[in-house]
Amino acid sequence: MEREELQKMKTDQLRKMVRDMGYTGERVNYWKKRKLIAIILNEDVPGPDSDGDLHLEDMDLADIMARIMSGRIKSGVDPEEVRAIAEAVIDQKLQSFNPAVREIELIAPDRPAVKVGIQHREFERILKLVALRIDTFLVGPAGSGKTTLCEFVAKALGLPFFMQPVGLQTTKSDLLGYKDATGTYVPSLLREAYENGGVFLMDEIDAGNANVLTVINAALSNGWAGFPDRMVQRHQDFIFIAAGNTYGRGADRQYVGRNPIDAATLDRFAVVEFDYDEKLEVALSGNVEWAEKVQKIRGIVFDLKERLIISPRASIKGSLMLANGFSEKECLDMLVFRGVNPEIRSRIESNL
Repeated sequence: MEREELQKMKTDQLRKMVRDMGYTGERVNYWKKRKLIAIILNEDVPGPDSDGDLHLEDMDLADIMARIMSGRIKSGVDPEEVRAIAEAVIDQKLQSFNPAVREIELIAPDRPAVKVGIQHREFERILKLVALRIDTFLVGPAGSGKTTLCEFVAKALGLPFFMQPVGLQTTKSDLLGYKDATGTYVPSLLREAYENGGVFLMDEIDAGNANVLTVINAALSNGWAGFPDRMVQRHQDFIFIAAGNTYGRGADRQYVGRNPIDAATLDRFAVVEFDYDEKLEVALSGNVEWAEKVQKIRGIVFDLKERLIISPRASIKGSLMLANGFSEKECLDMLVFRGVNPEIRSRIESNL
């Protein structure tokens, strides 16, 4: 094969060819086109020490770090190359540390494969539901990743993503659009998705006014919806997902501001319980010790029935803060026990 043909190939294809030639080991994952093509063409491949010609793709992460620490790499280091190698190592370590957390790649016959990275354990089940055009209601605690998951569902299906949170002040006009003083129709996000296709997330649905939310009933059950300017037919690629912290039965101990949802509205949905995925939380945090401590405190709070929400955000943000000089106590103060009565905090910490 000629060099020009090899240059046109993707790096992953070249790596496969090199592996087929008998080269094995994870270092192949770090080699770039220059070295891969040289190997395939049976050319001499200069080592990292030859004539001072240093190429990061020819070394593993340990080689690079050793050279940096010893001062042998002082200039000409491409930060993007270092980052690519480091990310590859981190990905491999995450997979070996926690085989239950894996990257997801979706393959469809009519379009390129889509990588959506590591996802919540419910991702595939929810993706199947929306692919079948079944309207879905995700019920789970704050910070469990509902909004992020819906965004990646849209990406996986190759559809635009729309998100609209609702509350007591949300009106029918917010959902359906309105006509301005000149009689010109001003469309809403719901209208755009309904008419042209897309994944539409109605977030915090249990915080909305139940009477206002009934406007979606006909839109979801009939295939036609009345908007201020005209009737609109539901697009075949319109996907409706609702997300909330309760099952639509009203306020509870944790979410005191939630409202009951009309039974006719609830009947439109397949309901998926969307709790914290603690394996994903550890993987996203990157700091196993800190994430496990947050999770242990969460378990104690649950057992003690305290009204305190400790979401994976505490693990993820705390990991970043710890890496940048904040103490563990500061992280606990700002992310876990913020505003908590000292007596309650003492009772929780005594169980650690």
